[in-house]
This record gives sequence, structure tokens and C-alpha cells, in this order.
Amino acid sequence: MSDREIKVLFVNSFYKGGGAENIMRQLYENLPEMYNVTAYCIVGREKDVPYDVEVIYKSVLSRAANLIIRKNTEYMMLHDKFSLGKILKLIEIHKIDIVHFHNLHGNYFGIRDVAEIAKRCKVIWTLHDMWAVTGHCAQPIRCLRWRTDNEIPCAKCDNLELAPPLRRQKTAKLIQEKRKAFTNKNIQFVVPSIWLKKRLENSFLCNEDISVIENGVDLESFKKKDKTAERQKNKIDTFKTIFLFSANGMNNPYKGLDILIQALNRCRYKERILLLAVGGGKLDGLSEELEIYNVGRIESDKQMNRIYALADVFIMPSRAENYPCSVLESMASGTPVIGSDVGGIPEQISEDTGWIFCDGDSEKLCMIIDQIAAGKYNLTEYAKRCRKRAQSVFCKERMLWRYYELYCRLIEEI
Repeated sequence: MSDREIKVLFVNSFYKGGGAENIMRQLYENLPEMYNVTAYCIVGREKDVPYDVEVIYKSVLSRAANLIIRKNTEYMMLHDKFSLGKILKLIEIHKIDIVHFHNLHGNYFGIRDVAEIAKRCKVIWTLHDMWAVTGHCAQPIRCLRWRTDNEIPCAKCDNLELAPPLRRQKTAKLIQEKRKAFTNKNIQFVVPSIWLKKRLENSFLCNEDISVIENGVDLESFKKKDKTAERQKNKIDTFKTIFLFSANGMNNPYKGLDILIQALNRCRYKERILLLAVGGGKLDGLSEELEIYNVGRIESDKQMNRIYALADVFIMPSRAENYPCSVLESMASGTPVIGSDVGGIPEQISEDTGWIFCDGDSEKLCMIIDQIAAGKYNLTEYAKRCRKRAQSVFCKERMLWRYYELYCRLIEEI
């Protein structure tokens, strides 16, 4: 391990939000407390951030200008002189050793600018999705056109509406731009799942240095609680089995709400089921026999921990995921998970901490829900094993240590 101070600049589209923001915050806020790391952070666009976090497009005028650029470049900007200049200035002022990128899509940073940063210092890029190796989308779901065994990768996209969206067919050009920008530039890639590493091995990043560091969960923020006591506090029937579904927007096509609705509507034991839903939007199409409680959006970890702990089972019927933090948070809260077999979910859930079903198989999902509602499984034992697995495999400290090891290795190469 290196004895010297390591100065790291974290770069992401936002400071608050989904899984990528969660992981970046854990690194930024905790590494300096545990190791000889001085951390800095800059994000693309955001109003409410801590005082020590820089924002690239902060003023009203700069945000308006960036909005025009985003629309004109269809959210696939090749070069952003303004953004690059701000980051290079921070590198010079603070004598940054490592720039640690997270999500780079969102048109606050240019595709070609990663290589410019790599000329000045060491670069780590944690990939939270597949955007880096596709013609435009963050999650191609079942599409394999991005693979290098295609004659022309992403030659014609049938899903231009997938985020980040495109209005015109230029995916083949964009994937070639990414190939030139991201390969042979001495970038250290990190992925949280073996699943994503295997996918990258079939992409143009196949010859790059790719490490697997699993996402971690804060075991102090997400704790196991007494489910009966939590239900009594919230005046919820203790007879029912509570199933939790959470999504950042109920209409998010990746999250598979329609699969869950199909499964629940088929269930035999509807009278024993309560569906607890978290996220914005309406729940349409569910049987009137089912009891539903939609709590809307939740902003704090403390509130989310109470909801996880209140539920008997968390359901993730997603069509696309990488290594979702929500699964780890649920398990740390003592709540087993039913998950689809997409992305890294099967790596997170063991046989004694949850259930896996094939992507889109609402009939199998229905069967699992019915068996749980009928009392086939000892959920108290599942809860204990979930917490134990979170402590031994997914704890935040394990993730922090592995990133620090990586930082030290890169610094030794200087």
C-alpha cells in the first residue's frame, strides 16, 4: 500500500439520484475518513449539492446554453470545451492524482474528452451501465448489436427511444467514436458485476484493463428491524404478506412493472397479499382484490430502510440491471428478494436469501409469490440470512478497501 496522500477527483452527472450517485457518494464521503485520500467532486448539473461539491453547469445562463447544446447534439456530445476546462483546472489547482469517472452520459461531458483527462493523470471509470460500449443506450436489454462480432456494430437501432434517446440513425458512427475515444488510452475500467465484465469482453473494450468491484451498502443506514413492530406503527394488517416494488418512475420500461402486474393478477392468494409501491406514478391494471399502498417517492435512506424492513419480500422484475443497490439495501434491512435473472442480480441473491425467475416469466413469478403468501417459506430465517450475507459480502467497507487498493496500485505505476 502507498504511504503517500492520494488526491482523487470524482466526476458524475449528478450528486444525488440512483445507484451511480449512491456509490460515488460513498466513495467521496468515506474514503478520506478511512484512508490517506483527499477527495474532490464535480458534477454536471444540480442545484442542491454540498458546499464542497463543484457543479459544471451551475449558473442559469450556463444551464440554458448546455440545454441548447444537448438538444442540438441529441445528448451525444463529442467535445465539451467548457466542461473539460473546468475539470482540467481542478486537476491543476489540486494536483489531482486520479480522476474517477462514473456516469458520463447526459451531455455534460464530451466523449472525446476522457482521453484528454487521461493525458494529465490516472483515470478510473466505473461503469454503472452499458452506455460506454453501445451506439447510444445505457441498457440495450436483449439487443446484441453492440457486440464486435457484428459486421458493423449498432448499424441500425430499433430502439432509438431508449435513454439517452436519439432522433436519427447515427448509432454506428457514435459507437465508432466511442471505440476511438475509450480504447488504448490507459483507462482503468471498473464494473460491479461479473455479468458486465463478460459483456465488455465481447465489446470493443475487450483488451482493456477491467476490474470487478462489487457495489457496497451502508449497514448503519440499512438495518434489520422488527417487522411486526414496524407494521403496528404503520397500522398494517400483520396477517398479510407484504411485497415491495420500487422504481424511479412506475413507467420506467427497464423496471418491469407490467410483468409484476401480470403475475399478481394471476395469484390465487390475493386476499393474503399487500403490495407496497415506492416511486412516482400510478399503478394501473391491478386486480381490485389486491390491497395496494403507494407511498410515492422516498428521499432519505432512513425512510427507505423502514420500508424495506416493513416488507416481507422485495420484488425486482427488471428487464435490465447491472448490480442494483436496492437489492443490497433490501438484504441489509433483512428482507429477501425475488429477482429476475438479468444483469448481476443472480450474483447478489443466493438460494437461501431469495428467489430468481427468468426475465419476463410472469407465470413463474406468480408461482413464487403464491408460495410465499401461502406460508411455504420461513421468512424469519430468510431475513437473518439476508442480513448475514449483506454483512459478509456487500458491506460498504469491503468496497471502499478494494477501491483504495486500486488507487494505490495505479499510483505505484506513476
